[in-house]
Amino acid sequence: MHDVGVLDSSSFLFASSSVFLYFGVWLILQAIFFVLDVQ
Repeated sequence: MHDVGVLDSSSFLFASSSVFLYFGVWLILQAIFFVLDVQ
């Protein structure tokens, strides 16, 4: 069993921020493709 203390707040913040950044880039690409498809 791994100790829960290994997953400290800094690593959790880094993981959540990287996932949020990836999701934000995906949303921006979807919006760009939508605008280009409409025109």
